[in-house]
Amino acid sequence: MIRKTLFGILFFVSIWVWNSCGMASGSEPKKHDPAKGLSVKPVVVDTTTLNAAERHKAWQLDTLFLSKVKHYHFNGNVLIAQNGKVIYKKCFGFEDYKAKKNLTCNSAFQLASSSKPMTAAAIMILKERGKLDYSDEVSKFIPEFPYKGITIRMLLNHRSGLPNYEYFMEDYVSDHNTPLNNSQVLKIMMEKQPAVYSKPNKHFSYNNSNYLLLAVIIEKASGTDYRTFLKKEIFEPCGMTCTYIPDRKKDTLRPGETHNYKGTSKWELTPFNFLDGVLGDKGVYSTMEDLYRFERAMAEYKLLKAETLEEAYKGGSNEKSGKRNYGFGWRLTDQPDGSKIIYHNGWWHGYNSVFMRRPKDQTAVIVLCNKYNTNTYHVSGVWEILDGKGVSVEEKPEE
Repeated sequence: MIRKTLFGILFFVSIWVWNSCGMASGSEPKKHDPAKGLSVKPVVVDTTTLNAAERHKAWQLDTLFLSKVKHYHFNGNVLIAQNGKVIYKKCFGFEDYKAKKNLTCNSAFQLASSSKPMTAAAIMILKERGKLDYSDEVSKFIPEFPYKGITIRMLLNHRSGLPNYEYFMEDYVSDHNTPLNNSQVLKIMMEKQPAVYSKPNKHFSYNNSNYLLLAVIIEKASGTDYRTFLKKEIFEPCGMTCTYIPDRKKDTLRPGETHNYKGTSKWELTPFNFLDGVLGDKGVYSTMEDLYRFERAMAEYKLLKAETLEEAYKGGSNEKSGKRNYGFGWRLTDQPDGSKIIYHNGWWHGYNSVFMRRPKDQTAVIVLCNKYNTNTYHVSGVWEILDGKGVSVEEKPEE
């Protein structure tokens, strides 16, 4: 009883000292570890909307992520919701270390492969409108495509057997500084015809070429470029006002766009390279709140029909038994009670992202990091807290 009372006092004291997302200009964020150069600029959830159990979970989550900052130098934003309600969100560290600019709720991160659910959603929108079918071959939209027998469904499920552009492009491009676009990569792919990994539909093999091609198919089927289609058909309908796809050949960093750093003790920027212009498999920049808006639109069937998403959440990699699978732009993990955790992580040039959903209880776990840190993906403690199983208050560094 005393311990619970102490937890409650500490939680409300921490709420009192926190600042909100609309922090007044010039006010100082609470420092967590000045020796490490890290800072914490909190974004407070309105605790009056939370019940006692949710407030306790929020306190536990805060303790967990402060531990990640202390032991693993975590730098990023976190939003966690359960039963369709945000119970925790907070910003840890810097958007721009050199300028000592703190992260805010409007800081935009490269989602890396957490962009794939949006590419898949665009394909599903076109399927609902009769613009394509999952059984259509790539050659229907790209007649000169030299790899035969590959369908849209195989691309979605990573069963194409195609070569991965991230690897073969280095053999054909000498300039590694100028960003290439999808058309340029596709042209090299068709001209050079690098060897396939396997025959179509033989087995699952995660491969970014699949989602590059899906982005091209979106353009061919819609008559609209990929950026515009996602903006008009996904970002705007979902209210994702801080989400965008930059053009690295033209754009400079936008207001709120985070700098991306290497995973070292120093704050070293990770430079862009020639693969940063490729879209479909990555390329979307978003905020924790916008990503949650996308999650809500999916969960409430505002973007796609229930039957469409039901098919998207079916595993397409069934040649091996186990609880893990891959649907349409989502990784799937079967739970003992028959439910699923639906998620996609991301990693690209210093960015790490976690985007996890459990439709059964409308839970969402969103973690966005702009300083490379593999501990970003260690969220088992989050799930233990959400499920009321308890968790140690401090994660110990690995030896």
